[in-house]
Amino acid sequence: MTQATPRVREVALSEIAPDGAARSAFLELHAPWTGRGLTRWLSLLAPDARRPVLVVGAYDEGDGALLGAVIGVWDEAPCERFDDLFEGLPGARHAPTDRPADGAWHLISVTTTESAEVRNLGLGRTLLGNILAILGATGHTRVCTMSPALGLPELAAVWPYGVDDAVLHAARADARPALQVMRLHLGGGATLDRVLHDSRRDDRASGGINLRFCYSTSPAERLAQKQRWQRWIAARAADLAIVRDDYEGAPLYRAGAAEDALVWRGFN
Repeated sequence: MTQATPRVREVALSEIAPDGAARSAFLELHAPWTGRGLTRWLSLLAPDARRPVLVVGAYDEGDGALLGAVIGVWDEAPCERFDDLFEGLPGARHAPTDRPADGAWHLISVTTTESAEVRNLGLGRTLLGNILAILGATGHTRVCTMSPALGLPELAAVWPYGVDDAVLHAARADARPALQVMRLHLGGGATLDRVLHDSRRDDRASGGINLRFCYSTSPAERLAQKQRWQRWIAARAADLAIVRDDYEGAPLYRAGAAEDALVWRGFN
């Protein structure tokens, strides 16, 4: 594959249907999901699904290989449980290609290949920016995520202050969050909206917990939030207390609560 700038476009559901031309590449990209036994979410992407869905992919300009994808699913309101997305919508049927101007969109996956992350630093955030622009054009000012808290069970097992505290205050030596999903979304201009317990019954790797982040579809607002994130990191760096000398090959710290309101909406 070449190192040209990836081409980003919306992916038609017919392309990733069971008989679609891009099905095998799509499944290969999402092997970390399916390898954990997580396959229910594929039903949300069926061409005859009863809920609007949007898939945006990044493709290698040289050979057309699928490098990454982001998936958005619509519901009538911000979800408390990922499992609720599998229930049928009441009232009128929605086609998967509908783009309602009301309700709430949930990003359920931002996935890139390991090699793509090496060659195209920031590909995940590029995909996020593209899908936010598409949804912003339909009238949405905010977009949610339903992000599995991968690594949280292992972190919580050694964290003496509770699960919610681990999400917000478990830190590396650079004061950034220990959880990668926190670094991705907060560093991309989101706020942490909720820690959703018992949200995903089929995902032991996240302890069944989703983190709901909130993105503005306005690039200017996301830039301002990134600046708040930098101030939050600076405040944390001044107040780190060692928890473990070695955790997954690096020290683990607890950051103080200074300036948490900059990234934490706190509706728990």
